[in-house]
Amino acid sequence: MRAIPLYFDLREEARGGDGFLATVRLRGRILCEPEDGAIWMSGVNPVGIAQYGDTPAAAYGEFRSALLDAVHDFAGWAGSLDEFRREFEAFFRNTSGNLEREWLAARQEIRSGKVPKLDLRRETDDLEPLLEVSSRRARAADRRPGIHGSAKSRVRDLSGALAQARLAA
Repeated sequence: MRAIPLYFDLREEARGGDGFLATVRLRGRILCEPEDGAIWMSGVNPVGIAQYGDTPAAAYGEFRSALLDAVHDFAGWAGSLDEFRREFEAFFRNTSGNLEREWLAARQEIRSGKVPKLDLRRETDDLEPLLEVSSRRARAADRRPGIHGSAKSRVRDLSGALAQARLAA
C-alpha cells in the first residue's frame, strides 16, 4: 500500500488579536505516504500543511505541530473572533481535488482488504471534516505560557501522538 488515509482530531486554545481566547476543535484528514526515504503527512483537510519524518509517528508529530502553529498564527493575525473564524475556516475547508481522490482511493484499498502495517484504531464511519470555534474573553490567569505563541516554542511530547490518529477504513 503506497498511501494510507488517516483521520485526526485536534483541540487547541489560542489567544486572538483583540484579547479573545479561541477554542478550536477540528477533525481532518491526512494522507500518509513514503517518499524518498521519508514519511510524508499531507493534509487533505487542511490542504496547506505537509510535513515529513523518519517514521509515521515523527511525521505525524511534525504535522500536528505545524497545524498548532497555524491555529496560533491565524488567531494572532485576527482582529476579532469573527475574523479568526472566517479566515481559519477558509483555510481548513480548502482542499485539493487530487489529494482528496488519492485519500478516497487509499481508503477503498483498505476496504478491499489491503491493510497497512500501522497499529491504529480503525474508523469505518464516513466522517466529514469538522471545525468548531468557540470563544471566551481571556482572563488574566489565561496569560500563561502555552496559550499563545508558536506551538514549536511550547514543550509538547508528540512522540505518542500517532496513536491519536485513526485509520480510515
